Amino acid sequence: MKKLHLIKEAFIATLIVLIITYLISFIPLSLEYGKALHQGFADFDIYDLYYSGKARQNIIRDTGIVLVELGSDRSEIADQINSLSLYHPKIIAIDATFEAAKDSVADMKFSEAIKHKPNLVFAYGFDKTGVSPNFFYREPDSGASGYIDFSSRPQYSVIRTYVPFYKKDGKEYEAFTTSIARLVNPACYQKLKKRNNSEELINYTGNVNNYFTISKNELHNLDSLQLEKLIQHRLVLLGFFMKDYPLVMDDLYYSPLNERVSGKSFPDIYGVVVHANILSMILNGKYATLASTTTAYIFAFLITLMLYYYFISQFHKKSHPSHGKFLLIQFLAILLALYLFLQFYNWFLFKVPLEPMLIAMVLSLEMLGLYKNLALWLHKKYRYKTVFTHKHII
Repeated sequence: MKKLHLIKEAFIATLIVLIITYLISFIPLSLEYGKALHQGFADFDIYDLYYSGKARQNIIRDTGIVLVELGSDRSEIADQINSLSLYHPKIIAIDATFEAAKDSVADMKFSEAIKHKPNLVFAYGFDKTGVSPNFFYREPDSGASGYIDFSSRPQYSVIRTYVPFYKKDGKEYEAFTTSIARLVNPACYQKLKKRNNSEELINYTGNVNNYFTISKNELHNLDSLQLEKLIQHRLVLLGFFMKDYPLVMDDLYYSPLNERVSGKSFPDIYGVVVHANILSMILNGKYATLASTTTAYIFAFLITLMLYYYFISQFHKKSHPSHGKFLLIQFLAILLALYLFLQFYNWFLFKVPLEPMLIAMVLSLEMLGLYKNLALWLHKKYRYKTVFTHKHII
């Protein structure tokens, strides 16, 4: 009877904490006072520890993808497309948008360069009015196209996810990397589609040093045998990046690979390298899975229930147990939970959102006083059995 009663009280106390935790989740971080909170706390993710520093480790390159530094104008990019095509790449994907006509001579040169090249993939974006189309995609036989927006993330936040498919006004659009995968490996494309996730976690394998890279100068200076060895039958991503430090801020983002997982740091990854990581994940089939919010609250409930069972059982043994001991147990329980879930991700690439669990565990000790007062009031009013009465009645 004693054990069942302790479970009942722990169950009710846990429900109260979970309700409060759920209500806290509705606090809008988009307000001015919430922006600093988001950048300083909410954008921290314990799972980033799995990736942090991976960019500088000795890792195996993805030899199927080559990054080529994008030319500075349309004329130079046209020359790059012509030059790369000589070495028979599987795909030439251009991580840049061409939204309108510019110089007529350069535009004509670019149009000629992309004609009759079905292995090209273009990029486009979304603006306030909808799709921002690619000016050159109307050319005959001009390959495929996909959007390059990673997700609806706040500015300067860490890129952990991307949207593989986007539906708007009854039409489905493909991400830049999705279109590439469809042309390169239809089986991998179908696997991505069958996952039916509105947003996918990016399972990063490395930064720019994880791929073969060719700078603009190298594309001009390397001999044909070297270029053929690098490019033939590979996926070529044309985009902006610098091979060496210091990094240039154009098209540069924060990623979990950043060596500093909290506090102020510099953006660490170029957009084209993010696309390369997404492609590596799709083509290798090494997806990370994000658990649902419901699953996150189930874990939060179970862990908080165990914590409350311990707290309330101590009150059954002693009317005034040590608050300092409770604080220590709470702190150790949070550390242990973080470690176990991080290891779970390391083993199975399964990510459980930890915000509900952490908020509930942090609030659990403070909310114990609230439950105690509620239990005593119910005892006085309705003879509710509780360990918080002077005489233990269990």
